Amino acid sequence: MKVSISGIFQILLVSFLGISVGYADSLSITSTSFIDEIADSPALFMPTSRADLLTALNEGDLVSMGETHETGLERTYIAGLYTDLITTLNPHPIRCLIEATNNGGDLLTLNSTDPVRPEFNKVCATNVTADNPTSNYGAELSAHLSEGRVLTHTGYRHTLPFALMYPADFATPQWVDIPEHGTITKQVPDSFVKQGKKMRTHIVREADDLIIEKLSRELVTKLVPGAQASAIIDQEAARVAHWAQSPAFQFKKGEVAHILEISRVHQSFDYEHAYMTLLNRDGFSADLLVQLLKSSEFAQLVATAQTVDLQMGVFIPDTPGSSFGAGSVSFTEMGTIYAYAPNPSQKGALTIVSISPSHGPLLEQSTF
Repeated sequence: MKVSISGIFQILLVSFLGISVGYADSLSITSTSFIDEIADSPALFMPTSRADLLTALNEGDLVSMGETHETGLERTYIAGLYTDLITTLNPHPIRCLIEATNNGGDLLTLNSTDPVRPEFNKVCATNVTADNPTSNYGAELSAHLSEGRVLTHTGYRHTLPFALMYPADFATPQWVDIPEHGTITKQVPDSFVKQGKKMRTHIVREADDLIIEKLSRELVTKLVPGAQASAIIDQEAARVAHWAQSPAFQFKKGEVAHILEISRVHQSFDYEHAYMTLLNRDGFSADLLVQLLKSSEFAQLVATAQTVDLQMGVFIPDTPGSSFGAGSVSFTEMGTIYAYAPNPSQKGALTIVSISPSHGPLLEQSTF
């Protein structure tokens, strides 16, 4: 549902979100969740080919690249994208800006074996690369966009004002989106817009993460004391099944990525087109997730644990033989889906429910 901002509603929305009227006038805002819109509104998330994505990125006077910091498939995909940009991005940027990290490095120096940095350096020579500890690149953009193409590489939340367009899903951390210059989209100088220059943005998300993150938020929000837990869980299980059956989340055998244009961005900012690659990590099963939700073991976890602290995830190891542990319980099988929360009746204990391709729902107690 698109919200038209005018009159008294505009004043109320600006007050609620804490944004300036200048941006509120043009923002395409929805009360629909991000993942629901991906599943139900294909016109707002238009499928795009890799070739068309590369062409679009080459149109950008400012190219904004966003990641989630996940290892494994995401790093391989981003590295491959930079490999393609070596030849398709012409001319190469005159300035590249990387988000800094707390340890004095940047996002592309976190791991010495990271495949992204070598390919990035072929697009962005190291002598024109600068990190930024505050994620506000306004001064750098103002200084260099008049000279030529600029590329930024940051966490995906620093690219687009998600919390303004999709307030139902991106309530935190608000400090990223809400300030006047809170994301790179809003850090471009006025001269950039007036001169008709173009911004192109690309972010990467893993499909299973989107599903599980949204499910977890909904369960934590809704499973409050006195709530009809079984009805809520049934409703959320049906939503998971619906998302997984939508074209955006239906991957053919061996298919790794779906590229979608996020249309609300161009509706909000004339100078920008934004794209998202949804990655398909082999090993995740939405059917298994639904089975877990409908199990008596999950019902028991909800009935006995502190669901306000509920955590959920899927174990897909980057390297064979690795494991994931939640206290004294660990998972080693690829595709294991788990949920856990503190057990209030036993200090330092977790109640854990898991399901894997080889075993049905399993309820365990974990200690630290």
